[in-house]
Amino acid sequence: MKNLLGIILILGSLGAMYAIGTNIWADIGGVRVELDDLEQKVAHIERAKMKLDQMQTSFNTISPGDREKLDKMIPTGSSREDMLLMLNGMVSRGNVELESLALKPSGKTGDEGNLSTLDVTIGVKGTYGALINFLNEIEYMVRLTDMQTVAFTAGESDEYSFNINAKSYYVGE
Repeated sequence: MKNLLGIILILGSLGAMYAIGTNIWADIGGVRVELDDLEQKVAHIERAKMKLDQMQTSFNTISPGDREKLDKMIPTGSSREDMLLMLNGMVSRGNVELESLALKPSGKTGDEGNLSTLDVTIGVKGTYGALINFLNEIEYMVRLTDMQTVAFTAGESDEYSFNINAKSYYVGE
């Protein structure tokens, strides 16, 4: 009987250890999954840091003259005054008559939302050749600009009225 009681106690102890061990093992499995997730996040952060360091190094290699050109292409703030001066110069060089001009900030764009757009609506009058010259001026303008629409109506003789809608970009204010 003593042996039977000893065997029962040993089996009971093993059963209790198994039950406790299974719970602990499940907890360890959960901690391992959490650890793997955190290790992936740390690896992602390290890759992002390396990319940021590469970008910083690349940015630091840009000459001051090139940085100035980049600031003109995508200025900080809408710089409507600068845009107005650029368009005025293009109108006079393009040999067209300015009929209307509207510059209106229109909100954020881009994945990060740090780029804003300036809606530009221009109405000009002139010959077809003058319009082509004017459009070439816009194409080679320093400031980044997307032409949205170009519409024209025929006038008397060789003159046409052109309405141009475009978007210009700037770093948000």
